[in-house]
Amino acid sequence: MPLPLPNKFKDSALAQHWLRPLWLRAKAAWQHRTSPKHTIIAKYTGQQALRNSAKLCLFVTYDPQNIIDDYVVHYISQLAHSGFEIFVISTSAELPECERAKVSPYCAKIIHRKNLGLDFGSWKSVMDLMGTELFQYKELLLANDSIFGPFSSLNRVFDTLRGMGQTFCGLTDNLEYEHHLQSYFLYFKEAAFRSAAFSDFWADVRILENKNEIIQKYEIGISRHFLNRGFDLGAVVPYKNILSHCLNLTKGHCQFHEELATAPRNATLLLWEHLLKDFSFPFIKTDVLKRNVTGNTAVAQWRDQIPIEGRALIPVIERHLQRINQKAPELQ
Repeated sequence: MPLPLPNKFKDSALAQHWLRPLWLRAKAAWQHRTSPKHTIIAKYTGQQALRNSAKLCLFVTYDPQNIIDDYVVHYISQLAHSGFEIFVISTSAELPECERAKVSPYCAKIIHRKNLGLDFGSWKSVMDLMGTELFQYKELLLANDSIFGPFSSLNRVFDTLRGMGQTFCGLTDNLEYEHHLQSYFLYFKEAAFRSAAFSDFWADVRILENKNEIIQKYEIGISRHFLNRGFDLGAVVPYKNILSHCLNLTKGHCQFHEELATAPRNATLLLWEHLLKDFSFPFIKTDVLKRNVTGNTAVAQWRDQIPIEGRALIPVIERHLQRINQKAPELQ
């Protein structure tokens, strides 16, 4: 966004007659460029268009090589098999027809937009594009491509979600900074989706460029907003459950036993193998295998952690890691 005029110029004749009009035009041009609707490049119709489903998924994907990876196709196909009408939103620089064809059998719409505002910018853009049509659905899932999986049927996940008393839910929650649902998978039941809290939050979402600001204002902020409006947060695997489980293990069976006792941690990065083995969690965060910033030693045996029914995804994940120049962690 254009920098504000320095105070010493604001009241000067030069500013009023020359600089301010130029600054206002630059500001208007920036706001036009970054308004949600104007970030959309193209719209395409998928083969599963308008099935009159009551369940909508807005799925965001990005790839630096302009590919919709096979692990993403698998995830989207499983969401379709769970009954969701899916809008795939790509923020890759290009979206060729051969890539659209991979997901077209499973989705209603494919939307190509500028890579601005991260996931919340993408979700906001499509909500604005849909207008009142958004509320023809009774359930909304906001998802992205930051997880490998599912390694087992998603029907069990959605059965659990629909059986929970909370109406704003996720797969996991996090107590770092403050209590919030992790935004890679946000699920709204009808009571939350059609609430004033939902409309008010998204009405205030803007296309931001600073990642930390997006995290604080939107990724964490959406949970804060719903909590302040009287909603409870529901997680399929609550942090308190996995924390209690891992603290009850011996140090030899939990690498981060001491760290967990001192402060809240991100379980999807630190305790991913316990999520898989002990809680039948059907996903691994992609960053676990791409970066392993926590130094989790179990990453070396990640293939062994995948449940039997999900092992067909192992070569899919390996190809993805090789393609993006990340060597797949080897068995030792």
